[in-house]
Amino acid sequence: MQDDKVSRAVINQRAVVEMFPETPASRCIKGISEKLLSMPVETAPKGGMQLFWKNMLNMQVDPS
Repeated sequence: MQDDKVSRAVINQRAVVEMFPETPASRCIKGISEKLLSMPVETAPKGGMQLFWKNMLNMQVDPS
């Protein structure tokens, strides 16, 4: 996915989700954040790499 608003946010040194909250990249970032925050703590993988790969493998990309 390519989102031109990301480049504009970087140039302005601001978060894309702050500057353009409804852009496709912002929606993806929010979706990933919601998935991470909804994970139960007791079933979360141990260690950074386990968590990273679990999230990568479970992530669904929204093409819109």
